[in-house]
Amino acid sequence: MTLVLLGSVFIYALPAQTLAASSVISSGEAIDITETVNLLSPGEDVDIFAFSGVADTTYELVFASDTAPTMIITPGADMENANDWAYDATAGTVTMNVTYKGIVTDTNDENSELDMFIIALVFSSGDINAGGAPVEMAGAGLATNLLQWMIVPPMPDAPYFGFQLTGTPGTSGFFHMFIPETAIDHISSMSDQELTPESMAVFVDDQQASMSITGVDGGAYIDINITFVEDAVGVSSTSDSIIKKITAGAREPLSLVAKKDTIEKGSTTRLYGWIKRARAGKEVVLYRKLKGESKFTVWKTVETNNAGYYKANYIAKKTAQFKAKYRQNVTDKVKVTVN
Repeated sequence: MTLVLLGSVFIYALPAQTLAASSVISSGEAIDITETVNLLSPGEDVDIFAFSGVADTTYELVFASDTAPTMIITPGADMENANDWAYDATAGTVTMNVTYKGIVTDTNDENSELDMFIIALVFSSGDINAGGAPVEMAGAGLATNLLQWMIVPPMPDAPYFGFQLTGTPGTSGFFHMFIPETAIDHISSMSDQELTPESMAVFVDDQQASMSITGVDGGAYIDINITFVEDAVGVSSTSDSIIKKITAGAREPLSLVAKKDTIEKGSTTRLYGWIKRARAGKEVVLYRKLKGESKFTVWKTVETNNAGYYKANYIAKKTAQFKAKYRQNVTDKVKVTVN
């Protein structure tokens, strides 16, 4: 019997809702192996199922459920725009189309892939310990070939939505997330600004790291790849695993991150960021303070491209701090440690 830890519980308040357990009606040629796999659910508000199949084959799955799921999560399977599912309230069914990809637990070990894919139907309820999702996220989806996930709900002091993922060092995977319009509206109200997919960005551990978010029918879609690497932007390490928090929220007026924040002397890291409005030819001034210096001085002036993106390479000699300025906007300090 295989023991699979699917996710982790995230505690937050949810509105009351009565749930009914779901079940598999049909899975096409995919084989339902739920009974033979010991799946550890994050909580009572998450119904999970396991299937085996043929790689890169698309399957139509139908589940019986008296209640519409709030979101669908598919470890080991991809789904178009992470949103190819629908609930029929009259029939009491959830129908989805997923493409089997397999679950990667360690890309450094060819024998570590789990020959299965998992479907998690995540509901909302009033039990803060049941592992469910905020009702404002209704319609959201996550497709990934990584196993361990945890929902990161929007909060008044942290108006963004996403997931925390855990992986072994060196492991790579895809992260496809759908954010429904209702969720964007909810984040907008929390951040006191009207958001659209074009005014949002992808954050890794609270640092703006990507603009790979596009508008699709009914919401926004994120399509990025993740590599669990030590000392990379937005990475924290716990023993033999690395944790990344990937969320979406309002773009910053000006951002700055270091691709690697700890490097060896003589090696190179990239400093990069975006201005909020995607315009080319705008000058961003980068300031640097080397270890032992008392103040920041102008280091480089760089220009943005059509996406409002800028970059500069730092060949490491000493530990240094950096910040960027564009018009009246100044970023927080970014530290690069040189060993």
